[in-house]
Amino acid sequence: MRQLVWLLVAAVASVLVSCSGEEKAVSLSPRVSGMTTTSMALSGPGAPVELSLGETVYILGENFVPDGEGRIELAFEGNFERMDGIIEASSFTVSAVLDAELTSEGEVAGIPVPAGTQVLRLSRFGPYEVPFTKLGNQTGTFKGTLSVRNLDGEGGVLDESDPTHVTLKVKPSIAIRKLEPFVGFNPDGTPVFAGCGTPALRALQNLPYALEVEAVGFEPDFFVYEFQGVNGKTTGTLKLSHPAKGRVDSIGTPESKQILVFNEVPEDMSFYYAGIRVTATVKGKSGDFVETALPISVHRPMEFHLGQSKSRPAEYYEPDAVSGCMPGAIGSSVTYQESHSESRQNAVSVSVAKSWNQSHGVGVSQTWSQGIQESSSVTNEESESWSHSESETLEESYGVNYEHSESQNAQFHSEDGESWEWSYNQGSSNEQMQQDTAEVFGEVSVGVETEVSAEGSIPGFAKVGGKVGTSVGTTVGGSKGTVVGQTVGISSSKGASMGGSHTDGQSFGSTTTDSTGESVNKGYALTSQDEVGKSTSKQETTGTTKVYDFGGATSMEDVVSVGSEESWNETWSTTQEDSTLMSYSGKIPVGRYGVWYRQTTRYVRQAQVYSYNLCGVRELMGNLTFNEWAWAPALAIGDECGGNEMPRPDFPQAQCIVPPCN
Repeated sequence: MRQLVWLLVAAVASVLVSCSGEEKAVSLSPRVSGMTTTSMALSGPGAPVELSLGETVYILGENFVPDGEGRIELAFEGNFERMDGIIEASSFTVSAVLDAELTSEGEVAGIPVPAGTQVLRLSRFGPYEVPFTKLGNQTGTFKGTLSVRNLDGEGGVLDESDPTHVTLKVKPSIAIRKLEPFVGFNPDGTPVFAGCGTPALRALQNLPYALEVEAVGFEPDFFVYEFQGVNGKTTGTLKLSHPAKGRVDSIGTPESKQILVFNEVPEDMSFYYAGIRVTATVKGKSGDFVETALPISVHRPMEFHLGQSKSRPAEYYEPDAVSGCMPGAIGSSVTYQESHSESRQNAVSVSVAKSWNQSHGVGVSQTWSQGIQESSSVTNEESESWSHSESETLEESYGVNYEHSESQNAQFHSEDGESWEWSYNQGSSNEQMQQDTAEVFGEVSVGVETEVSAEGSIPGFAKVGGKVGTSVGTTVGGSKGTVVGQTVGISSSKGASMGGSHTDGQSFGSTTTDSTGESVNKGYALTSQDEVGKSTSKQETTGTTKVYDFGGATSMEDVVSVGSEESWNETWSTTQEDSTLMSYSGKIPVGRYGVWYRQTTRYVRQAQVYSYNLCGVRELMGNLTFNEWAWAPALAIGDECGGNEMPRPDFPQAQCIVPPCN
C-alpha cells in the first residue's frame, strides 16, 4: 500500500483581533504538511523521501497561490552527503504546479487527507541531473529545509511558508544528458547538432534526434530503449537495446547507426506527447534494474495557442435610442422588439511582433495582405505570461540553462504575412536532408521521413489550437489516481506523465507543463487590425475576401475560403439574430417617460503564435485577435423626455478597452 511520509509543521496564519473579539484574516502564508511520490511506502515518521531522477513529486499543504494569480516556487536549502562521503552545501529553487485541491476528505497516494488540502506537483525531479550536487551525477542524501513561495506574475514574492525540515534520498537513476536534433553536415563532413547544452525542452517533428544517457549511482550491464511516436510508428513501441560500454550510452547518433525521428504532428492536433523510456540492468545483480521515462511534447516550428480564457469586453459603444418617448400609464406595459437590425462582422486580425521580425531577419514585403500588420505592441498578457517568456525564465522555472546561437533558430520567410516558410538549415533542401540522413544512418533510415523546411499559414494553425495527442504510455496531466476524492482545479492539461514499466506505481513527468489551450469554433473574416470594429455592408463584394472557418471537421488545407459568399455571410452577427434570444418587457409608471436603448459591445479573445528553435525553446511571434459582437436592450425611465432631457439607460459608459476602436 502506498503511503505518505508526513513532514509536520505548525500552521501559519496572520490574524488581527478586533475590539468585538472577531478574528479577521489579514494574510495566509503557504503551509506544507507532507511530501510523497506515487511509489513511496511509509517506513516510519520522519523517514526520508526516496526518489529517482525524473520522478514526479507531490507536496501537500494549503494557501498556495491560485492559477492565474501567480506561480509557486519550491526552495531547498541544506547539505547533500554524496555516496562517496563528501558533503556539499546545496541550494536550489524550482517551480511547481498547483495540481488539485480537495473540497472534501480524500486520499493522496493512499493516505487520508482533510478537506481543503492542496496538492502541488513537481512534474520532474532534477529534471536532468541531481540538483543537490555540482557534479549532477552523484547519488546521496539531502538534509535541509523546504520552503514554498507564492510569487506574482513578475516573480516577486507574495508570501513564503516557514521552512520545513526534509530528508530526500536520491536513488540510483538514469540521467538524460543530451536530446537534440541532427541538422546536417559541416563542410569537413562532421555532423552538425543543435548544441543546446541541455536536453531539448520540446521536440520538433520530422527531425532526427540524438539521445545520450548516464547511469547514476550504479554500473550498467545492458541498456533497453523504448519509444512511442517515432520513426513513423503510430501504434505500438519501437524497442532498441545493446550491451553497455560504460556508464554513458547513446542512441540516434551517427555512431550508433540507429535513427530516432519524432513523427509529424497530426493535422488535427496542435502538438502531441511522445514517450521515451530507458531501462538499464545493474551489473552483478541479477534481476535488478533502474529506469527512467520522459514524456516529451512534439511541435511544429510555428504554433497557435489560445489560452483557457473567456472573451472579454473590448469596446462599449454609445447606446442608441431605438424608440421614441413613451409616456407611462396605469397598467401599461412595453416590450422591446427589434425594429431595424445592425450587422457587425466577426473578424480575426494578425499582428506579427516587430522585434521577432528583426531577430529572425524577416523582411516586411509591400505585398503583405491587409489582414496582417507588423506591430511593436504584441504582448502575451493572456498567456500564462511567466511560462511563455522562456528565454528569460527557463533557469528560474525549470532549473535548466540553454546555450543559444543564431544557428538554432529557424529562418522564416513570408511574402504576404499570412503564409510562412521556414528552414532549420539554410541552403539545404529536404531532399538533401533525406540523403544526409541515409548517409549517416544507412539502411535503418529507409522509410523514415525527415525534413528541415516546411510551410504553413498563421490563421490556419488556429484550426488545431485545442487538440493535443498522446502516444502509447503517456498521459496528459499528472499521474492518474494519485488524488482521490472531490477535487477542484485539477491541472490535467498541464504537462504529461509516464508510469514506470517495472516499479509499481512509479511515475515520471515531463519537463514542461504546456497548457492544451482551446479550440476556435466559428468563421472569421481576415481583416486588418486598424479596421476592426468598423461596420461594413453585408452586400460588400466577397471576391477578394478571405474567411477562416475554424469550426467543424474541415481539414487544415480547406480552412480558408476565398471569395465564398456563403462563408462570408456566416461571419456576420446581427441584432435580429440576438433579439430572438432576448425578450424584454417593462412597465412605465404614470407621469414618467420611457425610452428603449440598445448598446453594441465588441468582445475579443487573444491568442498567441509561437516559433520554436532547435532546442524546443519558444518565442512569441505574434498575436491573433478574434473580434465578436453582442447587443443588449434596456428601458430607461425618467421624469422628462424631449430635447436635451432624455432618460439615460444604466449601461456601461462608452469606452475603448482593447484598441483599435472606432
